Amino acid sequence: MQFIINSSILLETLNIANKAISSASPIPSLLGIYIEAFDNKLTVITSNEKISIKTYVESEAGLEIKENGRLLIIANYLNEIVRKIGGKEIKFETIDGTLTSISSQQAEFKINGLNPDDYPAIDFDAHSNFEKVSVKTLNNLARATSFATSDKETRPALCGVNLKYSDEILLATGTDSYRLAQVKIPFKSPIPFNVTVPTKALSDLSSVFDENDDVKMAIENNRMLFKNDKTLMIARLIEDAYPETKQLIPDSFTQILKVDRVLLRSAVDRAALINAEGKNVVRLEITNEQIRITSLSRQIGSSLESLKTVSYEGDPLVISCSGKYLYDALGALQSENVVLYFRGELKPIIIKNEDDESVVQLISPVRSYE
Repeated sequence: MQFIINSSILLETLNIANKAISSASPIPSLLGIYIEAFDNKLTVITSNEKISIKTYVESEAGLEIKENGRLLIIANYLNEIVRKIGGKEIKFETIDGTLTSISSQQAEFKINGLNPDDYPAIDFDAHSNFEKVSVKTLNNLARATSFATSDKETRPALCGVNLKYSDEILLATGTDSYRLAQVKIPFKSPIPFNVTVPTKALSDLSSVFDENDDVKMAIENNRMLFKNDKTLMIARLIEDAYPETKQLIPDSFTQILKVDRVLLRSAVDRAALINAEGKNVVRLEITNEQIRITSLSRQIGSSLESLKTVSYEGDPLVISCSGKYLYDALGALQSENVVLYFRGELKPIIIKNEDDESVVQLISPVRSYE
């Protein structure tokens, strides 16, 4: 095997492929990047079993293939060499078995790779009809929901974002059982679906595909597929049933607060500095005129800050919640003012953009300290 490739193009290709590299895998070959040079095309494949990526470089894009072949090199070594080797072009040449020379005008490395025959066969074929969707739309769904998912594998379904489509509406939901983020957008698909995509797969779309482009999306064989002209990304769907969340969002409230989003988020961020035993609880004391935002730790100290309300309906209220959860929820919204809905001090807090029902944030309260 022998080929010469523009170093910038190779680095860009590896940055895409790296999103599916496993940092630790019982299958040694999955720690590597599989590269195949054949018919004036370079194919790069990576997989961590949950996400698989196949991306191409064509010969007219700064690539010259002198001899067809395959190689498999541990990702950490290959990435660092390509970043640091210098020069406009990099030459790859198989010397003997899995020993590969990687060289530029400045330097040469000889790396013992792995046997490409050991790389597991990955099914990149797709037989379903693909639907075109904006990458920006998918990224917005990810940004508004992914942060609320769980990182604990004890409940696998909560480690992903649920995508539910019916009646030309796509509903995306993320929850860790203590908070919930939900986005509703217009969408078109020939069939309804209800699937849960691993959080990392949805979040990594922004790194794999250009936000200004469209991708084609399909669902088949417990997989979700995204592709453009040169890259195919496959995410293995989470099989565990996603919990029903519709009943968690009430439709009537006893108190409604409208407040400047940026000012409230900044105040919550400051209050959360008082972190008692890893719990940054903030307390909101709400009246018609103002919100008092406080935090307390007997070991560290306390904080107090007041904000004016834009408007408030209902009786005065004292309620406490995680400062981090409130900060994250406010960051997922975009309007100048946000609306917080309450049903008492021990019922979930609902937060929405002003004049926009498409994004819903829910936070479970905690008991207020005295």
